[in-house]
Amino acid sequence: MLVINFPVMASQWEALPNSPSIPINNPQTEDKIELGKNLFFDPRLSRTGTISCNSCHNVFAGGDDGRKTSITNGKIGTRNTPTIWNSAFISALFWDGKSITLEEQAKYSLVFLEDSLPNGYHLQIQV
Repeated sequence: MLVINFPVMASQWEALPNSPSIPINNPQTEDKIELGKNLFFDPRLSRTGTISCNSCHNVFAGGDDGRKTSITNGKIGTRNTPTIWNSAFISALFWDGKSITLEEQAKYSLVFLEDSLPNGYHLQIQV
């Protein structure tokens, strides 16, 4: 049984750490940061070549698309786009929590992307 006591007071929350934890087996490098930025803003990864990650997770507008429900494949979806602000500190990603690390989440995103590419197209990303 889930019990939620309202109201939740700000004093019940812990402050975010100054920096996220970096996995030992995946050290952070300037090259990886630059690659991530390039991929995040690159619309060529989409089926139509017109939509980047930033199209829905707009880092200049709160990290989301500002819609009540998001548009997917040209249709209004059933969920909204969550913000990506402070996502390095989130313990469960995707609406169903299926990923517990950013590395795992990134693999899912590319798998879904691969499924949406036209026949004969494949992603080849080398890090």
